[in-house]
Amino acid sequence: MALILDDILREKSIQEICHKFRTNRGEIQALQVAIQSNAGMVAAFCGRLYWSDLSLLFQRVCDRLALSVSEELLDLTQLPSLKA
Repeated sequence: MALILDDILREKSIQEICHKFRTNRGEIQALQVAIQSNAGMVAAFCGRLYWSDLSLLFQRVCDRLALSVSEELLDLTQLPSLKA
């Protein structure tokens, strides 16, 4: 699962990941949603403990998984003119 997450965060295509790990698209997407949910919970937990650096780190991972973008493009997705 960690290797699949690594490929997702490196922005490899879903088809390439499915072929590499011999799994189907639905399983990859379910894993992505589960990891995004867990990252959000860990970010909230860290925020409650005032661990702001860790909270920010996990929130960024959560946002990257939700939007499927690289770290460099994540800030651009926050611009109001780019929202749908």
